[in-house]
Amino acid sequence: ALDSFYNANIDNTSTIDYFNAPAQGLDSFNFDTLSIEPVEQMVYDITIDPNPTSGKLFIRTDLDIQSVELYDLLGKRLLNLEARTDLVDLSNFESGMYIIIVHGQNSKFIKRIIKD
Repeated sequence: ALDSFYNANIDNTSTIDYFNAPAQGLDSFNFDTLSIEPVEQMVYDITIDPNPTSGKLFIRTDLDIQSVELYDLLGKRLLNLEARTDLVDLSNFESGMYIIIVHGQNSKFIKRIIKD
């Protein structure tokens, strides 16, 4: 088996360098952009509070909320609210850290939440 060491350095010129041992030498690959479509980034004002919370979370946003999901830190979905809502009740959940995902029509917002 060959021992390999890879060192990927990506800079503004998109150059990736890697080293492979016991072979001698250095290979370098250069990538050129052939085409790219402009990316339109939509920024929404969204606030989820209070955080930390002892129970209810209020979502304030100009985003058209489609659904809200709550996950534990292991990635298990604990709550899925399909209705358009601006309130999430965590009263029955244990204390700890959670991930909340607010889905809009063409976007989503992800935030860590602490339940006291």
